Amino acid sequence: RWPRRLPLPRWRSPLASSLTTSRSDVTTTRSGIPTLYAGVWFRSRLEAKWAALFDLVGWSWVYEPIDAPGYIPDFLIEGSRPVLVEVGDCATLAEYRDKSAKGDATAAVLARDLLVVGTSPLVPFSSLCAGASENPTVGWFGELDGGRFDWDAGLWGQCHECGAYGIVHSAMSYSLRPCGHHQSGSFGIPVPVDWIRALWRRAGNDTQWAACGPQSVGAIVRALR
Repeated sequence: RWPRRLPLPRWRSPLASSLTTSRSDVTTTRSGIPTLYAGVWFRSRLEAKWAALFDLVGWSWVYEPIDAPGYIPDFLIEGSRPVLVEVGDCATLAEYRDKSAKGDATAAVLARDLLVVGTSPLVPFSSLCAGASENPTVGWFGELDGGRFDWDAGLWGQCHECGAYGIVHSAMSYSLRPCGHHQSGSFGIPVPVDWIRALWRRAGNDTQWAACGPQSVGAIVRALR
């Protein structure tokens, strides 16, 4: 009788190994599923979802725009007053502050305001600050002031002058980003919450089938060549 055929060892791409984490590891170099959107491979579906939302809002963005010492911001939103964006799995004030720490360490190098966003574009204002706001909250916003960030809630607003949608700091200047227009003592026109929710659902639909599993590692390698 012929000897029993032994199973061949399964080949595993080195790239696939870098995208997964051993259960014994405490820290990871990748969090999330690599996702293709608008011709760009994002490190996670959450990043891709935010990019899709930026498109729906009408913002021009650049992914991983600069290399600061030990830190690469996720996005630059382009405009007359550009703003950097960091994406994280944030839902509480402690998580937003933790995510903003690398930005604090490189504030002078970044030389741009920095917005930290989390798992939703609508954050309860009371979870970040005392009081209330008529404008919906998008995340934790650091406005650059004297080489350091002054952090507070970042609010959605629509520009009184040009009609563009943007973000304004809840405690510093009344300048809307990225258009740069001053809102004359206000946070801009409040953006309807239901509209933001609808855009976020659409952004999720635009990216949910673009996430890749292990069978798509070859496609990632080809895209990165």
